[in-house]
Amino acid sequence: MSTNPQSFLDICLRGVWQRTQRKHFAGGLLAFARWFIPLFLVAIIIDRFTYLPGWLRAVAALALLVVASVKAWRHGWSALRGFNAAREAQTVELSQGGMDSLLATGLQFRQSGATPGTSAAMWEFALKKAETAAEKIAPGSVVSMVELKKPLQFALGFAALLAVIAFLNGPFLAAGLGRIFTPWLAISYPTKTKIELGEGELVIKEGAASTIEIRLSDSVPKTARLDLQTGEGRAREIELEVTDDPKPGAGKMEPAKGLCTYEIASASRDFTYRVKAGDARSEWRQVRVIQAPRLSEVKVNLEYPEYTGRPAETM
Repeated sequence: MSTNPQSFLDICLRGVWQRTQRKHFAGGLLAFARWFIPLFLVAIIIDRFTYLPGWLRAVAALALLVVASVKAWRHGWSALRGFNAAREAQTVELSQGGMDSLLATGLQFRQSGATPGTSAAMWEFALKKAETAAEKIAPGSVVSMVELKKPLQFALGFAALLAVIAFLNGPFLAAGLGRIFTPWLAISYPTKTKIELGEGELVIKEGAASTIEIRLSDSVPKTARLDLQTGEGRAREIELEVTDDPKPGAGKMEPAKGLCTYEIASASRDFTYRVKAGDARSEWRQVRVIQAPRLSEVKVNLEYPEYTGRPAETM
């Protein structure tokens, strides 16, 4: 224990300040958690069934962080502040009651020293009395954490829900986290059905026939749905039958595979398509139609043999 006669008052006031800051920080953190977790779960559920575009996922991520931060600010973080002995003395006196500004007077006397013409003994007595009172005050009796009990229960409940989802389907939660907070990356949710469309966009010559091949694996359904969209028009839905893939692979434990195709008799302009099969849905893919070259002019240069005596000409 320190022999400094002023140490008990300092320790008391700083202890109250530290406990107050911990309370405000914890209150803000609990508010952040109890708003962020449920909103995040709602966002990934909506994204899972609607396949939000990247820009909308970025807006959702920003909204999540803003809403949770505002709630945290209102429920604690806005009250975080630096140490002020006079303010903490007032807080202690209000919580204890009946102190008649004893701690504030002790602080004042310590800062100003004994005033000329006053009794030094009375000055020392006031300081000693303030130190004695401060020694008996525990920060916990001044700053109660009981108010955080209910917010803590809510936050722990949401955290437990998040932990259960992570335990039951960790890849789904990881995919949702990646899609919401890194929307520029191409991340897909895990599904029982796997869709393979090949690499890059499909390029077709104008007027030529072509085929869109869709390969399915793992849990292969009997039919798949192809959505075709031209320009800004509404997508046209086409149901395709799934047949056995003629190229199942060489492995003995190769999973089930299926193939469905869509024949394009003659394409005249660009379009996009996506595939829905089982519990999986692909992203929109681009099909680009290029025009065949057209002759704009034909020029023939004629050069006759010398014996004909005819000059060269252009037709």
